[in-house]
Amino acid sequence: MWGMNDEPVAIQFDRSPLADNALVQKVTLAMPTLKVPELREDVRALACRAWEDRTRSEYVGVMIVRRFHGLLADVNAPMDLQELAIAMQLQEQQHANLCMQAAKALGADGSVAFEVSELQQTRSSEGLAHQMMEMIVGTYVVGERVALALLEHAVKALPHSGFKDILKHILRDEVLHGRFGPVLLKQIREGIAPKWLPYPGDDWVQAFLKSHMQMMESRDVVEPDETAMFADAEAGAQLESLGIPNSRDFKDVYLRSLKEDVPKALAEAGIS
Repeated sequence: MWGMNDEPVAIQFDRSPLADNALVQKVTLAMPTLKVPELREDVRALACRAWEDRTRSEYVGVMIVRRFHGLLADVNAPMDLQELAIAMQLQEQQHANLCMQAAKALGADGSVAFEVSELQQTRSSEGLAHQMMEMIVGTYVVGERVALALLEHAVKALPHSGFKDILKHILRDEVLHGRFGPVLLKQIREGIAPKWLPYPGDDWVQAFLKSHMQMMESRDVVEPDETAMFADAEAGAQLESLGIPNSRDFKDVYLRSLKEDVPKALAEAGIS
């Protein structure tokens, strides 16, 4: 239901009777059945919230890629790039559904609150080419590259479980999301035909990155109560069995990725 006066919006992550239709099942992702071990109640509640947060993040990702596709269409980007954006939008939708399946297994009711601005992803007053470049650099050279590093860390660090299997599925898709940005930026920078987007210059990219990286570094990557719970060995082991990696290591990977992976991504684009 849409909120009033910019109040948060509650989105219900449910499934219609069509989900059981054989034709629909050919184009939708089957949802896994998850086995939940015996848990302390405080662990269950925190893990449920964490998977709801992941659901929110992935669904916001749907809206971000939707904006990306709209900009691609408006600047008349090559059709393969537009098709790529649509494919990534579907993947983000599936990731959100998978994360909610995990949250529901832990007791969630399937409803997640969003800020209206998160769902609208309103365009700025800047020109289309400017907005396009900001998305390519900010989202697909930096943001998705860091997200990929975090997923790779989680899959390596966590013990085997159905919850980890969800992260492994998401990781397979996110390799594309986290890798194509530098390749695309390189082509735009070098003016490879077809020349559909003007390159604003390395100085513009560096100035934008400086501001964007400061914003990324200031983010609260994990909740304080989650970090505190990992100080309890029993709780930490239970959280990891539910697909929640150790918060301290997670924050370290995030900061290290900003320091190491982003420069590598820029180098792939030909920018020192």
